[in-house]
Amino acid sequence: ACLPCPAGGDCSQGGSVVAFAVGTWAQEDGIYRLRACPAGYQLVNKVAGGGFSQDAQVCQKCAATEYVVDPTSPDLGCQRCPVGATCDGSVAVGRVAGSVWVASRALGVYLLLHCPNGYQFVNGTSAGGFDATLQQCLACGAHQYILSSNDPRMKCQDCPVGATCDGSSLTGLVAGSVWEADFSLGIYVLRSCPPGYIYRGRDGSAASASLSGVTQECVRCSPSFYCPGGTSGAQSCPTGAYSYAGAVTSQDCLVVVFVVVDLVLPVARSSID
Repeated sequence: ACLPCPAGGDCSQGGSVVAFAVGTWAQEDGIYRLRACPAGYQLVNKVAGGGFSQDAQVCQKCAATEYVVDPTSPDLGCQRCPVGATCDGSVAVGRVAGSVWVASRALGVYLLLHCPNGYQFVNGTSAGGFDATLQQCLACGAHQYILSSNDPRMKCQDCPVGATCDGSSLTGLVAGSVWEADFSLGIYVLRSCPPGYIYRGRDGSAASASLSGVTQECVRCSPSFYCPGGTSGAQSCPTGAYSYAGAVTSQDCLVVVFVVVDLVLPVARSSID
C-alpha cells in the first residue's frame, strides 16, 4: 500500500523514491524510520498523543537561542538557552569563565554544576523550584561576599561595617576580631572582639536581636570605660576614675586628682589700659 511521505522526506519523484535532506534514515518493515539527526536538530517521530508516527518524522532545526542535548532521541527536544550561557542551536556554553556546565541526558538539559569564587549559584526560582532556563553564575558586588559559590542556598551578602569585602571573602577591620561562617544564616557572624573593643554582633541576646549581618563590628572602647573583649560590653570606670580610649581592664582606670593652684601675679596698671 502507498504510504504518506514522511515530513522530513521528499517524495516528489514518485514511486518508491524518497529523498532525505537531513538525518539518518533506515528502511524497516516496509517504512522509512528516522534514526538520528545531526547536531542542532531535534528528532521528531511522534504525534501529540505520544505514539510513533511515520508521517511526522523529521529533523527539526533548533533556533539559534536554543540547544539540544541528544539529537538521536525523540524524547529530548530543543531547549531554551539558560540566562547564564550562550547557545548556537546545538550546545550551551557558560558565559562566566570557570563555570562548569554538563549535558544531562536524563533531564534533557544542560546543568550548571560550578561557579567560580565571588559568584552566586542560581538554578531556580525564588520559591526554590528548579528552572533550567534561570541557571547562571551571578557576580557579587565589590563590597559583598558569599559563603559558597556552589550552593544555590547561599546569596551575595552586603559587607558588615566592621569588615572589608572583595566580592568573595570577608576580613575583619580590627586585628584579633573573630568572624565565623554560619551556613544556616548564609552570613559571616562576628563571634568576639579583642580586648579594648566593644562587641556589637549577633550573640543571641535581646540587645543584639535587632542587629543584622551588616551592622556587626568591633568598636573601640570609649574614654572612662574599659572593655575586656570577647562578647562583653563596656564597663564603667569607678567614680572618680578616668581611662583613655581602648582601655582593657579596671587597672587602666586612673584616679583623677584635681589640684587647685592660686597665683598672685603683679600687673602694672599701664598693661591694663
